Formats: sequence, C-alpha cells, structure tokens
Amino acid sequence: MKVYKFSEIIEEVKEYNNDLKYGLDDIVGVTIEKGLIPTIANLSQTALDKFYLVEPKTFVYNPRTHGVRIGMGYNQTKKTFITSWNNLAFKVKVSALEVLNPDYLWLYFNRSEWDRETNFRAWGSSTIVFSWSIFMDMIIELPAKSIQDIIVKQYSIINERIILKRKINDNYK
Repeated sequence: MKVYKFSEIIEEVKEYNNDLKYGLDDIVGVTIEKGLIPTIANLSQTALDKFYLVEPKTFVYNPRTHGVRIGMGYNQTKKTFITSWNNLAFKVKVSALEVLNPDYLWLYFNRSEWDRETNFRAWGSSTIVFSWSIFMDMIIELPAKSIQDIIVKQYSIINERIILKRKINDNYK
C-alpha cells in the first residue's frame, strides 16, 4: 500500500461547453446518494456555455451540502454530459493512471468511511462546505493497481449478478 495526497492523483476539470454542443437534455446534477441525475431545475434561460463538461471517467461533486454526505457522481457511461458551475468536476491525472484505477476510486468514494471523513473536514452550520483545497490535502492509501483492478472486476461481477437476480425475481412476480 502506498499513500498519496489527492493533489498528486486527481485534477480539476475546467473544460466548458463553449461551443454549446451540449444542451438542456445533457445537464446532470449530483445526489448525496452518490449519483449523476438529470437536473430538475428550470434552466431554459441559463447560459450553458459556462457549464463544465463531464466526459466519461469524470467525477463531479458539490462542495456544499445540507446532509452528512457530499453530493457526488461519476460518469461511467460513454456519453459526455454538462454540469453547473456550482459543482466541481475532476478526473484522475493521466500521470496517475498507472497507480490508480478511476473505477476503484469511485468505489472508495462510496464507502461510509469516506462520508464520515469528508463530513468531519467540512465546515459550516446549516450548509456545510467541503472545499477543493481541503480535498486536495487529504490522503488516500492505495493498493497496487493490479489489486485495484481485481477489486473492480469482482465488484462488477457481483453487481451484474444482483441485477440479474432482481430481473429473475421480477419475472416471478
């Protein structure tokens, strides 16, 4: 296991929808349940050229929340989305891809220990803020990339089996 600061392995994405290639149907927000969801806000009068691009393998988080979990999502699709400037988009640095599997990082962010740690480091009262600078100062202990790849593969297989079992159970109903 090797320890890294997040600033060593991830970077903020500041690519904007300048050419307006993406529209209202491409906007996503984040949930505290850790997911990207289509926005429910009325943004028909909003300048979409200021929205961040969320390409595949890009993470999004909202530094402000009212709960005990930070709203976060991960683009696991092959499609590009856009998200509000209220969120922060980030990805694994190209130089870090040899030591960090982005899918493993997503599993890491879904652990309850991550939620407790970010809640502890966030500040505020009715609205708490988990700032980018605090995030960058945090550390993560990573197993070898080959171990991460095995964990991701095993998790995917289990997840696929759960989905299949649910479909089978739905057929019985």
